[in-house]
Amino acid sequence: MENKAVKKRSKNFKVEETAVLVEEVEKRRALLFGPLKGPNLTQFHRDRGWQQVVDAVAPTVRTAAELRSKFKDLKTRAKHRVNAVKREGRKTGGGQNEANTPLSAIDAKLSQFIGTDSIEGIAGGVDPFRRQGRVT
Repeated sequence: MENKAVKKRSKNFKVEETAVLVEEVEKRRALLFGPLKGPNLTQFHRDRGWQQVVDAVAPTVRTAAELRSKFKDLKTRAKHRVNAVKREGRKTGGGQNEANTPLSAIDAKLSQFIGTDSIEGIAGGVDPFRRQGRVT
């Protein structure tokens, strides 16, 4: 029998860790997600910025790769929740909004971080994958 190395599952993120993660990434937004221009802003600086986020969140428990992945997942989930709330709000018939849960404070902060264009699309934009009606 082969002895396969089993990857140990990391600890779940606490709500406080998630809130600190979002806050620290928001402080360093330009550094972590902006363009890398010239010798004053390189990948070294970006990696150092992520290390500062690690130091603020949980220096002994988390790695920069884990926090990057967690932040990416948080953005994706926030985008889905915002779209669900908006979709429910656009339904006809009035009454209560039947979205599963209202937006949390973290989801609201992330939706501002992401921006409306990323969530709703560009106003007046053309979807290249949608068939356009043609008059012949």
